This record gives sequence, structure tokens and C-alpha cells, in this order.
Amino acid sequence: MMLLAVYNQHCCLEVIGMKWSIHQLRKHRGDRIPLDQVIDLKSIIQRDDSIRAIGPIRLTGYAEIEKDCIDLQLHIEGEVTVPCARTWEDAIWSFALDTFERFSWEEELLQRDETIHPVEQNTVDVRSILEDLIIVSIPLQVYAEGAEDLTYKEGKGWTYMLAEEPEEAIEEEQAVDPRLAALAKLLQSDEE
Repeated sequence: MMLLAVYNQHCCLEVIGMKWSIHQLRKHRGDRIPLDQVIDLKSIIQRDDSIRAIGPIRLTGYAEIEKDCIDLQLHIEGEVTVPCARTWEDAIWSFALDTFERFSWEEELLQRDETIHPVEQNTVDVRSILEDLIIVSIPLQVYAEGAEDLTYKEGKGWTYMLAEEPEEAIEEEQAVDPRLAALAKLLQSDEE
């Protein structure tokens, strides 16, 4: 579980969990709270079936609490295991994401700006926003280590082959069948 330490000039005031109540936030209005924690987001696996595993997530940044909202400036780093687009084996995708998120409990502010996250049940829940950010940033194709080296593979009832160089594939497409070369010459002479 991520913990957020709230500091002022003199000492550590208290420790707040990843979900903050509006009441807790109002106590620290005007404060800038540093964030630097390692969190567990294994619950993301239930939300996206393409995610096979997720390692610890490093979260840094700060939270600023204002009268009617909380602003979060976050940097998120970690690794997600997804299927390789070529071999279907485990592929690790490392990510580093920067984001600014704003939560508000004031209805007027929410109506003016649709990018602000509403506070539900008087609680700011950062976990679901972090999961959303990671899910939408996973590339469509991730390759496992060594998958790029595959040029030919065969199994029962199937064959997989890649052209080693794109130029070779183009040359093969442009090469004229020798049996049709005479026909091509005949057509060229008819056009002239």
C-alpha cells in the first residue's frame, strides 16, 4: 500500500493512505505534499486481460491541496508483462509516465472542466487513475527479447517466415517470372 507522508517545516504531521477523504485534505489546505513511494497495482490484472503481470510501481511527485480541489503532479515508473506480438511469450514493457491530475469535490468546478476527476463518496482514489494511465499507454505491439531475431519458425501445420531485409522482399516482388518475360517484351513491342 502506498503511503503519503505529509511534511511541514518542523516535522512529519501524519501518514495518509492512497485514498484520501475530503476531511483529511482540508486539514492540509495550502500544503504541497511530496510523494515518493513504491506501490503495488496487481489489481490492474483483473481490469485488462492482456496484462500478465506487473511489478512494483515507483510513484514520485507532489500533491497540492487547494480550497476545492487537489492537484497531483506524478511521475510513474514500472514494468508490465504482456504477450509478445510475434511469439505470444511473455514480453516486458518498461514505462515512465508523467501526468497531472486534478480531483475536485465542488460541482461548479466539475461542470466547467471535464478533465477534472470527481470525488466520489467523499474520497479521492488515486489507484484507479494510475491503473487507467498504465492501461492506455501500453503499446499495441510489444516484442519479447529475441523475437526480432526470428526469421523462420515452423510448427505442426504452420510456418512462420520473415524477409531478412525489407529491400529483399521488395526485390522479390518486383522480379518477373522468366516464363512471363517473353510476354512482357511482346506487349512492349505492341505498344510501340
